[in-house]
Amino acid sequence: MQSFHFTKYSYSLFLELESNVRERVEQKLEWIKKHPDILSLLRPLKGYEPASYRLRIGNYRLIIHQKAKSKFVIVDIGHRKNIYQ
Repeated sequence: MQSFHFTKYSYSLFLELESNVRERVEQKLEWIKKHPDILSLLRPLKGYEPASYRLRIGNYRLIIHQKAKSKFVIVDIGHRKNIYQ
């Protein structure tokens, strides 16, 4: 089973989100954990270290680093217009 963990920084950003956005993020992470091929749902990132993938949730993006085959770390979270800067 897939596992997602927040860094301290990304968790503080998560807590600052509006409650409806936090709820959507939680629902999406629960849904994606149950998916048999998680990498088909994540989009690869190029030139954005230390992360390797992004996950789109409406206008928000989660920047994710794959630690092991089934362990992922969320390193950043934010609105799409600000996240890649």
